[in-house]
Amino acid sequence: MSGSISRRFWEQKFDRLEDYLRELKNKETKMDARNATAAEPAERVLVIERIFDAPRSLVFKAWTEPERLMRWWGPNGVTTVSCKMDLRAGGAWRISMRCRGNEERQQGVFREIVEPERLVFTYAFEDPTGKPGHENSGDGDFRRVRRQDEANLEASHVRYGRDP
Repeated sequence: MSGSISRRFWEQKFDRLEDYLRELKNKETKMDARNATAAEPAERVLVIERIFDAPRSLVFKAWTEPERLMRWWGPNGVTTVSCKMDLRAGGAWRISMRCRGNEERQQGVFREIVEPERLVFTYAFEDPTGKPGHENSGDGDFRRVRRQDEANLEASHVRYGRDP
């Protein structure tokens, strides 16, 4: 996946996460969403930072509870149809998504989990036989900013191996 495609993919995921968190918070009160800012990445590293008007514990849960993650994972037009997680260091996760009639799967391993502050994991798209492709690394730092009910998420994506 090229850098610009990866950036668009992750930014759309964050747009969907923001929509999901807004939907949750709107059940309690109105929310004012913030705009995203993306830092210029180094080669093979993509860093996206976004402030969500939601408690960081809720943002963390949106990443680590399958039923919540399924509501926002993937860019526009993608539906997550299943998500399984063994949420512990060394535990595996697997997601199946549907886009334009095709099914795509990702899998990975959680490397570090510090609730609600940090989540480090690997991931790779699977081929049709279930064999993973190039392994990538994801890293999310969930920080509280300005107010108790606002979370800053800095996520980085590191591509290992070569682009196909």
